[in-house]
Amino acid sequence: MKKLFLSSVLAFAMTFAFAQDDDSRKPVAGDMGFAFGVNSPFVTSSIFTTVGNAGTVVFKYVVADGIVARVGIIISNSNSTIENEFLDSTGISGNGIFSINTTKTNSWTISVGGEYHLEGTSKLDPYAAADLYYGGLGGSTIVRQEVKEATGVLQTGAVNGDFKETKTTKVGKGSVLGLQGAVGVNYFIAKNFAIGAEFNYGLAKTVFNNKKSETIIETKGNTFLLPGETAGIKTFTNSNAVNKSGGWATTGGGVLTVNIFF
Repeated sequence: MKKLFLSSVLAFAMTFAFAQDDDSRKPVAGDMGFAFGVNSPFVTSSIFTTVGNAGTVVFKYVVADGIVARVGIIISNSNSTIENEFLDSTGISGNGIFSINTTKTNSWTISVGGEYHLEGTSKLDPYAAADLYYGGLGGSTIVRQEVKEATGVLQTGAVNGDFKETKTTKVGKGSVLGLQGAVGVNYFIAKNFAIGAEFNYGLAKTVFNNKKSETIIETKGNTFLLPGETAGIKTFTNSNAVNKSGGWATTGGGVLTVNIFF
């Protein structure tokens, strides 16, 4: 009787396990969806990664069992500021004059590729992928000297709020063309909804083609005025010189993803 009971329990467990495995949560041929990149302190990401930083969206279409086509777009913007205080004639900080350097960059990337999914389980979905991508790069640099009230003594003749600003903007800064391979895995926690991770590595060619640059210099107050300069006057300098640079380089990174199909 005891053996019969144990056999029945084992048979029921095996039946339940197989039934669960057959109840796949993965998308099937004809389904489509989106993958979103999620920033994580534990996974680094490259600016050129296909499924990457915040601002990344990848459209996916299940062509057939195990075959997924995908098209991705990445829009990335960054803004960093470094502030340094000038030393006075005695080498001590506190004269109230600061140098503020702000760098702004922006980029976009469009990719086209596909995924080959291994069998996995009803929930676990490993895959390999390849993508061809193209994108553009741009940005500006602002260098600003400003007088601020400080704990020390202001430089002789300095007036709080005076500044001298130099802003350089580069137009048509560059482009990138690349090819990469990737491996990833999704885990479907519900029907057509999965969290995952993807790691990629590839080769990209970046070309910086600075066809035009513009420099704006503006002064306010008397602190930074040179002989012959007037406060509040803006001076523009344009350059149409072509400055090409760049080359081939390897790229790589990884990211956590959220996948939604319908």
